Amino acid sequence: MPRYIYQCNECDKTNYVFHRISESHSTCLYCNCIDCLEKMLTKPTIKKEAATTGEEKIGELTNKYIEDNRKILDDMKKECKEETHEPS
Repeated sequence: MPRYIYQCNECDKTNYVFHRISESHSTCLYCNCIDCLEKMLTKPTIKKEAATTGEEKIGELTNKYIEDNRKILDDMKKECKEETHEPS
């Protein structure tokens, strides 16, 4: 279940509340003010074990693609220089 952060407009305290996305929270847990909470922006939490594909981690796979494309780009630059007779 997602965790949401609410800030009370009366006491300025923040409440961490777990609820469904279709639900909302309206009562401050500190001062019991009703309808004075404002939902704050939060970033999603990504579990590290979910960030893998097969045996490689996503970061490792991305670095591999970057290095492979760097090599292709270097080869293409050399080829262009040879065709235009530019010194390396």
